[in-house]
Amino acid sequence: EGDRVAEEQLKTAHYSYAKDLMIEQRVSEAIEQYRLAVPYSNSESLIGQLEADALYDAGKYAEAYERYMLLDEKYRTHKDDYRKLYDDAKDLLEKQGNIKEAIHNLEMIAYMDSDDYPIQKMLNTAYITYARSLLTPAVKIDNAKVIEAAKYFALAEIDGSQELNQYYYLSGQSALENDDPESAKEAFSRCSGFEDTEEQINNYYYKKGIAALEAGAQKEARAALEQVPGYKDAASYISRIDAFENAEKLLRQQKLSEARKAFLQVGDYLGASQLAEQCSELMYQKAKNMSVTERLAVYEELGDYADCKALAEGIMKDYNTAKLAFAAENYEDAISLFGNLGDYKDSAEMYQNSLVGRARAMIKKGNYPEGIKALQQLDPALLDEHEIENVKIAYADSVKSEGKIFEALELYRQIEGYSKEQLAVHMEAAEASLTDEKKVAEIYASLNPDTHEHDMAAYFLAQAAGKAGYTDSAIRILKELGDFSDSHQQLAELAYQKGMEYQRAFQYAQSLQYLELAKGYKDADSKLQYGNYAYANELLARKEYEKALGIYDSLGDYLNSIRNAQKCRDALNADEQAADEAETEAAETEAGSTN
Repeated sequence: EGDRVAEEQLKTAHYSYAKDLMIEQRVSEAIEQYRLAVPYSNSESLIGQLEADALYDAGKYAEAYERYMLLDEKYRTHKDDYRKLYDDAKDLLEKQGNIKEAIHNLEMIAYMDSDDYPIQKMLNTAYITYARSLLTPAVKIDNAKVIEAAKYFALAEIDGSQELNQYYYLSGQSALENDDPESAKEAFSRCSGFEDTEEQINNYYYKKGIAALEAGAQKEARAALEQVPGYKDAASYISRIDAFENAEKLLRQQKLSEARKAFLQVGDYLGASQLAEQCSELMYQKAKNMSVTERLAVYEELGDYADCKALAEGIMKDYNTAKLAFAAENYEDAISLFGNLGDYKDSAEMYQNSLVGRARAMIKKGNYPEGIKALQQLDPALLDEHEIENVKIAYADSVKSEGKIFEALELYRQIEGYSKEQLAVHMEAAEASLTDEKKVAEIYASLNPDTHEHDMAAYFLAQAAGKAGYTDSAIRILKELGDFSDSHQQLAELAYQKGMEYQRAFQYAQSLQYLELAKGYKDADSKLQYGNYAYANELLARKEYEKALGIYDSLGDYLNSIRNAQKCRDALNADEQAADEAETEAAETEAGSTN
């Protein structure tokens, strides 16, 4: 116990002595005394503080800061000094805008980076801001600034390629605005991601050339436009520079006839004769898209150029030939010739007259369908009053006279203004022609399936057959017509009537096939159900149990279907049992005989 007390007294003495040494500024000796006093009081903290202070005084701020951060806050002697370093750097960056100095100061205290002092984040922002400040677009690219900007983007750990590309691109534009295309080319060659750089260069020379040309400076205009001869119409402008002002002006305005005459007056000077030839060719090609009258005028003006003379003579010859063809009722040739002659003289009128003549010629030869179709395509003003209707009546009469009365019915029906009473007269005659089922079949077979009127004629035939009592024939035709008009409705009605006739006569088996066709019509579904039930009862009475059972099962709980179905099953089981017993008895008899 005495030794322990003595040791504590000794450490207390070292601690007190260290404090005295500090008063005398004997720091190194004081640190040694504090070490001897450990763990007495706050000796260790004081050692750390003194060592950190020494490092700070020696200018080793980073090491000192690291040592201070190991101590409690009250022992951080230069805490406020470090805070001031951070605040000063932040002030330079945010308020004074002195980015370069701010970067320097922040880099000096980078060791302080923490949540309290987000120095690295501020540094990255400063790096990026400074790099961007270096990339101000200029006519001439400053390579030193580009290199420095790239360095600071790298320090910020970001890809600055987009910023650099933007700098090159904007510098190129600035160079063009300052009439320095070579510097623009250099700038544009370095950037990527901008697809209009070549377009901007070309457009620069093009606009410069056009501006010079409009100012009358042909030499400067040529120099600029020859830089981009394939751009827009630069080549055309270069060519125009070689011609005299008046002829060039006429050609630009596309006054080809006047330009041609002007170039011919110039002669061979500056290639004017070739330009006159060019005008002739342009006039020749454009004439192909002109009206015939305008084309003829161009051919006559060009005279011996190419085949103009022959073409002009051909137009006049075709007109005379067309006239002769029309007079000879050769309408096909007349239509072709007058159609090609367009607006020449009265060709347009004669073309329409030829179409009318051809349609009437078809009708005259008995080709009513094509003739009527041709008439319907014409302007009604060219035709006689009611001409189409009269031709349709003649066509229907012709078909009727051939005995094709049902096909004629459809033709009559198509005639505009043809009354129901008139149509009814033809319908009565059609019905009267049906003498039996065989006759109905013959007429149906005779209908031409390739004609437009086939389905309607068949429909009329089915209606007539139904009225005449030839229901089976009518039904067969309506089934084949499918969805035509109201064939389904007509079919259902006829089938229903036929089915009910059989059912009323207690011929249930025969009624079923018709009522099946009439499903959905009136009460056909319930009649069909009853017919099946009655037919099953007939089968049951005839002891055709298996067939009857199938029908009863399909009817579900309709009337006595379930009970009758069970009867069928019982009868079938009884028959099967009787057959088994007979077989067993036969086998036993045979076995007894053998024994």
